[in-house]
This record gives sequence, structure tokens and C-alpha cells, in this order.
Amino acid sequence: MFTVDEWMNMAPQQVWIDLTAEDIQWAKQQMKGQAYSSPNSYHQIYQNWLCLRLSQRWLEEDLNASPVPWLSMDELPSVWDILNGFIVEVQGIRLALIPSDALEVDELRIPQEWVDSPWVADYYVSAQINLEDGWGRILGYAPHKAVKTAAQFQERDRSYCLDQHQLIDDFNVLWVEREVMPNPAPIVPDILPLGAAIAQSLITDLATIKRYSPRLDVPFGQWAALITHSDYRQLLYQHRTTSAIVRLQQWLQGQITSGWNAVQTLAETDFQGAIARGSSSSSQGERLVIDGKVSLRVQIEPVNHAAKDTASSEYRVSIRACLSQPLETAQYLSLSCSGGDEDDCQASTPDDSNLELLPLIGEAGEAFEVTLVLGEQQETVQFML
Repeated sequence: MFTVDEWMNMAPQQVWIDLTAEDIQWAKQQMKGQAYSSPNSYHQIYQNWLCLRLSQRWLEEDLNASPVPWLSMDELPSVWDILNGFIVEVQGIRLALIPSDALEVDELRIPQEWVDSPWVADYYVSAQINLEDGWGRILGYAPHKAVKTAAQFQERDRSYCLDQHQLIDDFNVLWVEREVMPNPAPIVPDILPLGAAIAQSLITDLATIKRYSPRLDVPFGQWAALITHSDYRQLLYQHRTTSAIVRLQQWLQGQITSGWNAVQTLAETDFQGAIARGSSSSSQGERLVIDGKVSLRVQIEPVNHAAKDTASSEYRVSIRACLSQPLETAQYLSLSCSGGDEDDCQASTPDDSNLELLPLIGEAGEAFEVTLVLGEQQETVQFML
């Protein structure tokens, strides 16, 4: 693995940008109050906000011009919940930026929506975000024509792929080219509009939350027509985010999620850590999962900071699974949580009747998911703080 200085020495023409505390705070501020359909969507939206911030800093410095997102800031989460990337318009050109947080980026993978729909761009830009080391970089770009003629189309995820060596990493070439010999504007593909009845049917079907984006569940023509229509896209976003995630902060206000039962008191053996802390502002909910064979209990409480007078935005979440009936021979129950700083997992033996994960500490707006496996049955529940 290379250091930042080693990367910069190997790729001096690429654009390197420090990821500052102000950048991170700005992105987190945009995330406040936003809805997400899954932890993966939460991560994707956060990553794109950071990339937008860095791209604005880069373009303002290089061109002395302010780039403008092709959609309003309020609309962007409805795109990023289902799709990676965005377009900014600057000095008459449309740049589609596709961010990645992979440690090593060796290709530009462009979702088809940015190439074969009205969201088409003039140029496609590969960006990398490294949160751990605090930097971002712009690896290179390709004109629309090169994407259509030289990229390999991957049907399995509907993306156009260019190897890193196929990208132009000197952006001075782009800035000069647009002045001296501008590329012809790409032709916007015709997308047949959807009728209201078909659109509503698609929205209903695609509102079901899965571990992957719904973009591959319908033919591309219908999908492109749905998401490039502002009203339909917003309606899909609302359907996916209102029914998908259990919003734990609402529990502290007495609004237990539908399908969950409020647990009024803590048993002596339940959540001993919470009892020891003497928390008086916690809330618990319980729900039967896996055909009623397992009881999933979740508790949320604010994290108290003695040195602060203001209310904390951090929360502690305790997660426990209890068998409601004895395990069959050779069966086991596993309980896992992903989406926090580290994944946590516990597995039972046939003699175990319950499992409890280490408490998860998170800030308001963070998302995570809990997965239970019993034999061949599995159920995943998604939460947001």
C-alpha cells in the first residue's frame, strides 16, 4: 500500500485535495434530517456529498468559477439513495463525477444512467475519497464519445467501464480543448415517458427494500424514465425511506415504530450495562422475527457527556436476540450488526437462549443494520439514529 506522498509522486498530474474538518462538517450538516432507505444508501449519500464539496473547491480554484449541481441540493438525496454519482455544470460544460472510496481505484465505472439518459454529461470524471487518511483525488476524465466507443459495457450492473490508463489525467487538456476545439455536445437519448399508472406500479414494486439498489430490477428504459422524472423519483424516494428504516430517535419521543412493541421496564437480567449507568431517558422496542421464532430487542439512550451542558447528539444502542422456542438439533442462531465503526457478530450454540452484541455508539443520522440467521432462515432489520 502506498502513502499519499508516494501516490502524488507517481501521479503528479492528478488533482489532490486535502479533506478538511470543515469539509466533513459540511457534509454531515447536509445529512442532518435526511432519510435513507438502507445503510448502503446512507454511505453512498455521505460519500457523494463529500465529493461534491471537494469538486467545488477544485473547480473554483482551477477555473475561478463556481460549479452548479444539475439538480437542486434538496433533490440530490433522492438520486444518491439509488445511484452513485452526480453532474455539475461549469462554464457551459457538464461534468459527471463518479466517486469511489476503494483503497485502490484502477477503473472508472460509470452507471448507465449518466450515459444513456437525459442526464448525459460532456465528460466523465473519476474521483476517490479516502476518509481515513483525509484526502480526495481526481484521477482523470474521459469525453462522452470515448465512453461510448472505448468503454466496456457491463450488463450485470449496467455500467460503462474504462481502465485507469484510458483516462486523461491532465485537466489542462480539457480546459484548453473546450476553448480551442470543443467536443460536440452528446446527443440526448430519447426516453419514452411513463404513463401515470405504470409509474405508480413501478414505484410500489421498487419500494421494497433489498440489499442492492432497485436500478437493476426493471428494464433500463423504464427505469431511466422513472428516475429522470422529478416527481416520480421523489415519490419513489419517499416510499423507500418511509417504510424501510426503523428510526430510533422517534422512540425516545414515545413514537415506537409500527410492528414493534414498547418494552416499559428492564428486567434485572436485561441490558445490565444500561441499568448500571442509571439511564432514565432510554427507550426499548421488541419485535418477533424469523416467523416468530426469535425476539429482537433494541434499546436506545443518549450518551451523556458530563463536561457538556447541551444535549448530546450521540446515542448508545443495545441489541439483543432471544429465542422464543428451543433450537432444533444442529441449529444455531447468529446475530450481527454492520454499519458502525466496526462490525459485531455473535453466534449461539444449541444451549444458548439469547445473544447480545456490544453496544453501538453512533451520531444522529447514522444508519446500521442487524441481521439474524436461524438455520437456513435469515432476516435483516435496518435502523437509523
